[in-house]
Amino acid sequence: MVPMVIRLLPATMAVGRCGSASSSRVAAPLRSRLESPERSGTATRELLALPQRPTAIVAGNNLMTIGTMHALRDAHIAVPQDVALAGFDDFDWADYFSPRLTVMAQPLEELGAMAVDLLIERIANPGRAQHVQRLSPALRVRNSCGCP
Repeated sequence: MVPMVIRLLPATMAVGRCGSASSSRVAAPLRSRLESPERSGTATRELLALPQRPTAIVAGNNLMTIGTMHALRDAHIAVPQDVALAGFDDFDWADYFSPRLTVMAQPLEELGAMAVDLLIERIANPGRAQHVQRLSPALRVRNSCGCP
C-alpha cells in the first residue's frame, strides 16, 4: 500500500493551487484510524473548530470524503466557496454529489491486472526477489476544489 502522504500529495497540491483563498491552509486527515465516515466527520469538525480553519481539506479515501462532506454540510460550510474539498479514489457516483467531487483516481483495472500477473509470476518463481511497481493516479478536477 502506498503511504497516505504520497497518495495525497498531488491532490493537496491541486487544491492548494486552485483553492478559493489566496493563502490556502490545506488539511489532510492522514491517519488510517480515520478511515470511516464517522471518524473523518469528527476530524473535520475538529478542524473547523480551529482558530484558523483550513481553506481546503483532502480526504484519503471515499469513506473519509463522505464523512467530511457530511460534517461540512452539517456545519453549513459551503463547498468549495468556504472550504475546498478533494478526495483520493474515484467512485462511479462522485459526479452525482453536489458539488461534484474532485478526486485522485487510481487506475483500478490496471492495478487488478498487475496484481494477477504478479501473483502468477510469484507462483511460478517463488524465489524471485520482490520489487515495487507504482501506478500513477489521475487528477479528476470537478467542482468541489474551487477550480474554474
